[in-house]
Amino acid sequence: MPKPNDDLPRSLATQVSLIQRVRDLTDTASWAEFDRLYRPFLFKIARRSALSPEDADEIVQEVFAKVAQAIVEFRLDHERGRFRGWLKAITVRKLIDRRRAKSRSVSAIAIASEPFVFDSLEEEWDREYRRHVLDHAMLEVRSRVESRTWTCFEEHTLRQRRAEDIAAELGMTVNAVYQNAFRTIKRIRARCQDYEEDDACDA
Repeated sequence: MPKPNDDLPRSLATQVSLIQRVRDLTDTASWAEFDRLYRPFLFKIARRSALSPEDADEIVQEVFAKVAQAIVEFRLDHERGRFRGWLKAITVRKLIDRRRAKSRSVSAIAIASEPFVFDSLEEEWDREYRRHVLDHAMLEVRSRVESRTWTCFEEHTLRQRRAEDIAAELGMTVNAVYQNAFRTIKRIRARCQDYEEDDACDA
């Protein structure tokens, strides 16, 4: 039975992020976590680019293959851009390549202007990415904390209810409600940091 303080992810104890851990291609646990985080997001992006489910799945596989090939050389530099920007560049490139492959004849003008076809994707990527990372982090934390702890966070932070009302319903002190909500926020932000996306969570 885990202790209350044991719900933080393994990576926080070592201060090694998910992006750093998957540089070890033999770390199957970290790659499984990487897959759970990014596969649904990339599939959604590919489907929004008017691809069939089968083609979208192929794009995701191609992106994962490219990441596995290049992740060892990737260096996180917040001044130059985050991991999500690098991942976006790979994904957009794969989508453009797929569009070209499916086109029987593409004029020189069309090829030159192809990047602009994906302007809408460029614009929505960061917004959708932030939302996806936050949702994923919240699900991860929710599965690791006690139900009353999560209720304090959900009711007070997300639904903006008064701590006094929540405390009365749960049979705890007002201070306990504040503490549970605050600790849950810290855990969610810690999960985001584990993905090298410390600004992705606004909870």
